[in-house]
Amino acid sequence: MISKSKQISEVEKTFTKAIAAGKHLIKVVEKISSHPDQAHNIQLNRMYLALGRTQILYIEALQKGYQTYLKENRLLFRTKAKYLKEPRESIAKYLSEAEEIEELLKVGIKIIETKDETDLMRSDCDLGWLHKIDRLWHNREFIKKYQIKQPSAMPNQVFKRYVEELIIHEKILRIEEGWDQQAVLGYFKQLSTSLKNTETTQTMLAQLSLLKAETKRVGSTLYTKLFNASTYADREKIALMMQHLRARIDTNGMLQLEGTYQLDPEMPPHSFFLENFSQSVTKAYPNGLVPKNNPDIPQQTLKIIHQFRMYIDRQNINYIRTHYSGVTDLDKLLAYGKEQRLSFCQTSRLHNRYSVDYPFKGQENDKITTKNGLSEFIVNVKTGQFVTQWDVLQEKDGEVGIFSGDYHPNTLKGKTIVETESFNYSNQAKMHQLFDVDPAGAHHGLEHSIKIAAKKYWKSEEWRFLGGNYFERYKKKSDYLYLKARKK
Repeated sequence: MISKSKQISEVEKTFTKAIAAGKHLIKVVEKISSHPDQAHNIQLNRMYLALGRTQILYIEALQKGYQTYLKENRLLFRTKAKYLKEPRESIAKYLSEAEEIEELLKVGIKIIETKDETDLMRSDCDLGWLHKIDRLWHNREFIKKYQIKQPSAMPNQVFKRYVEELIIHEKILRIEEGWDQQAVLGYFKQLSTSLKNTETTQTMLAQLSLLKAETKRVGSTLYTKLFNASTYADREKIALMMQHLRARIDTNGMLQLEGTYQLDPEMPPHSFFLENFSQSVTKAYPNGLVPKNNPDIPQQTLKIIHQFRMYIDRQNINYIRTHYSGVTDLDKLLAYGKEQRLSFCQTSRLHNRYSVDYPFKGQENDKITTKNGLSEFIVNVKTGQFVTQWDVLQEKDGEVGIFSGDYHPNTLKGKTIVETESFNYSNQAKMHQLFDVDPAGAHHGLEHSIKIAAKKYWKSEEWRFLGGNYFERYKKKSDYLYLKARKK
């Protein structure tokens, strides 16, 4: 048993001795690499470069070990106990990484000292140690480039494997998925937080697998981190996202999403991602989405961005229906409203249509929006059910459309198609007109053909103060006939 002061002294001596040994190795390398006859030997110069890098790795490993030891044992040195155990065995684990590198350094020095130039130029020269150094150095540069921090609970050996996994995933994110360095940097920072309590390789690999899958769910925490951290221009980020989703316009003028990416099923209607994406759209296309205001932008691009809103609508509808309980859609939406404030004061005129065969009889549907005014839901005030085109549209062989022969745009199904909800890229009046209202005009050609055909039959009534018959009957949820009937 030794005293605390003596233990601290021995710890310092141990690390000082190790660092001194490292400096001695450096001097040996400097001496043998300064020989003028070796300058023309490319293989030998590569070895000297590797030895120089190994020196750096070695000293850094020693410093890291010392710092980790002091950090983990700082409370131990403050204990009131009079005597402490011999520290040498406990110090060994902090020096293990440095000792591995030291062995590589010694091997390299021995090869250079014992083999002549001809031996070193031969293809069968043992350069296994050189490849190990190259890998260690590459990992070091990768860690610096992406500012990767070792999670507090993660042991050194697990961290090494963790870095190797990140190197593989970084290539996928940049080369295959198209993200830039800053996006990957933001993603790795989020990983460090998510894996801060990871202690075993098995757990680390399992968690990484789940997190990697999350990067393919648009709107998830990790995808949002990538999207927001990217330094791409807004148009480039939007284009990349549509590329991930493999967005295309089919022969019916309808947007199809066919990629391995998908909207995150856990993305709520009030999500930060939807706000961020909407801001990117309004910044990328300051003139709005109407084609005549954007002569330099392909109409297909504008059409994709405009119609993408309906897929956000589908996600919002599914989220409410699957995450909350209730007899009707309205019951479920009001349950969601207990967690996130809803607005009942938006005009619903365009969501109450009439035709020659179905004359206007007053407001039947009401619009309810999230607090930020972006996500909206259309509810039938009598039934409490959503009025959504997603209850009419069908899916076949991975494509969305209408495939049954009994559909006609002048039926009530066609009415639902045009009365449907519609996600908004802006809640500001002028911007809302440019990005959400005007582009929906059938004459601009941005809507899918099913909706364009239905709009020929189903018209919106004009406001009463402008000579029409429409006025906003329902201004709060207590006005809804469905809720009134339930109270009786």
